[in-house]
Amino acid sequence: MKGIVFLLLSSLAASAADLGPDLLIAARKGQTVQAEKLVEQGASVESHDKSGRTPLMMAAQHGHVDTVRALLAKGARPESRDKEGWTAYGLALLSSGGGREEVLKALPAPPTVRMMLLTVLVPDNLYSSCFMPPPQLVSSVKSLESEGRVLTALRDAAAAAKAPVELVAAEGEASLTLRVRPRAVCVQQQSGDKVSLEVDARLTWNGDNTALMEKTFGAGIKGLREQLVMNTAQYAPVFDDWARKRGTEIYWAAVEALLRHSR
Repeated sequence: MKGIVFLLLSSLAASAADLGPDLLIAARKGQTVQAEKLVEQGASVESHDKSGRTPLMMAAQHGHVDTVRALLAKGARPESRDKEGWTAYGLALLSSGGGREEVLKALPAPPTVRMMLLTVLVPDNLYSSCFMPPPQLVSSVKSLESEGRVLTALRDAAAAAKAPVELVAAEGEASLTLRVRPRAVCVQQQSGDKVSLEVDARLTWNGDNTALMEKTFGAGIKGLREQLVMNTAQYAPVFDDWARKRGTEIYWAAVEALLRHSR
């Protein structure tokens, strides 16, 4: 008799486990009624695919707020993470599809992280100029405060975002260190300077030197995008343009790292 009961229970457990993939599909497609039925039939609300993503993550990422609410009501854990560290909230925040705002309202938001910004200007890439000698080039570029332009761009990005990351001057839980490296080189054949910016970004939790993110923005063939300037007055607009384009990218890269590695 015990053997029969054991076999029956094992069969029921296997049947419920087999419903996991169906629940993941229903959640991804926003089939709320079907998802609820599958859970009632024994499918685990914490079923996950090979990447560790649960039905709640699937529904959140694809903007299905009714399915998100239903899964939460069935006991889905919003704090669960996939193999890359993503939660349902993080996946929803970084998604670009419809329903994003409603999903974020339905999910419990993580605690806001206060992130300090630390900048340093590194003039190593100021090789030459067609308009001034090297010492004057370094002095002139320093006076343009390109590091301040990058900071302004990041603050603008943070102000426009609805992310649980606040930029602060001191006493933050995390630090984003930016090594701002303006680049200039004289191109004699064109009687002008090729100018660009690169930024080395390193993000850490304060008190822990392990990097959550370590990346250079603006480097490489695609990122460099040097611009030819025909006089020194054109340096500042180039730096401003670069900062506007890359500031948002740097900010969201930091947000992504903090969401994936939150304490």
